[in-house]
Amino acid sequence: MTKFLSLLSLLALLGAIAHPAYAGDRPEVVWPERQIMFWAEPATGAVHVVGLRAGVSEYGVLRAPQRRDVLRLAFDQRSRRLTVESSDGDYVYDAWSLKLIARQPTALAAERFRYPRP
Repeated sequence: MTKFLSLLSLLALLGAIAHPAYAGDRPEVVWPERQIMFWAEPATGAVHVVGLRAGVSEYGVLRAPQRRDVLRLAFDQRSRRLTVESSDGDYVYDAWSLKLIARQPTALAAERFRYPRP
């Protein structure tokens, strides 16, 4: 019975976090197997990693010096990779270790770096 109530309260918490009235327009994805949620601050480029298993605890914040914003988050459960889409490129992280695996600049970002502003 206690496990059922814990699961029920976790689902209610996830529903409240994911509800648009609470989450606003921030990108977020959930890794249900590990009970981890990734949510982004669109204006700063920071991605927060939050564990939901035994209460709410922040595991870390993913930052990249070049990333100024976050447009979208995507999570692939098979490869355990989190992709952070930004206006300057895509950042691929290993969701298990939270380490940056790859950075793929977008065409717009490459054009911006090729012709710097005066």
